[in-house]
Amino acid sequence: MKKTALILIPFILIFALCSCQKEVSATAILSEFISAYGAEGIIYSSESAEGGDGYLRAEVLSKIYLSGGRFPENWAIFLNSHADYGSECGVFVCDSADMRLSVEEMCFERIRLLSGGENSFVIRSGNIVFYSTMQDGERAERLFKKILK
Repeated sequence: MKKTALILIPFILIFALCSCQKEVSATAILSEFISAYGAEGIIYSSESAEGGDGYLRAEVLSKIYLSGGRFPENWAIFLNSHADYGSECGVFVCDSADMRLSVEEMCFERIRLLSGGENSFVIRSGNIVFYSTMQDGERAERLFKKILK
């Protein structure tokens, strides 16, 4: 019995360590994208403290995004600082398949409101949903896919 336990313990420890995933940060992903893209604006985030830069109240968020339900707890949104074009993008880390579908619909609706779909797209990768209405849609899509790798 002791020999079996000694053999199984290392396997259990390895499995436990490998199955612990690092928490994905929507803010870190979006910051990396914006840095690579070279856009100017503000990143609003669920990680921002109330009253600080990048903080959005839930009421404002619900007016910008018609979520129709629960909003992800881990999100980051970029709004550009130029009024001539509605360039924005967002990253949402979803905790369920239902939420992911709801967020995708929300992103498509936001795109329709902003740009009608021109140069815009939504990417889903695992539990991450990203949308963009950046002016150079092809470049934005290429950069975001590179970040996800």
